[in-house]
Amino acid sequence: MRDTNVLIATKFLQIFAKYPLSDASEHIKDIMADLMTITPNAFAAYLDSRLIEVPWTPQFSKGALKTITLQDISVGVLNLCPID
Repeated sequence: MRDTNVLIATKFLQIFAKYPLSDASEHIKDIMADLMTITPNAFAAYLDSRLIEVPWTPQFSKGALKTITLQDISVGVLNLCPID
């Protein structure tokens, strides 16, 4: 039974990876934890397919990071500059 679940979940994630961003996420948001447990490799590939790159990302890839001390977990960017 477990092998069948793994195969079905893997195929399911491969199909949903091809859907537009909001469509797939809306349908599987309630079972994401189960999918991660059943088939972690396929789930990681699905998450990789969900990453998007905004147009200005390649222009800004150098800069200093500064920790914001008012919050527990937070990093802010300082002095971003385009790479020539």
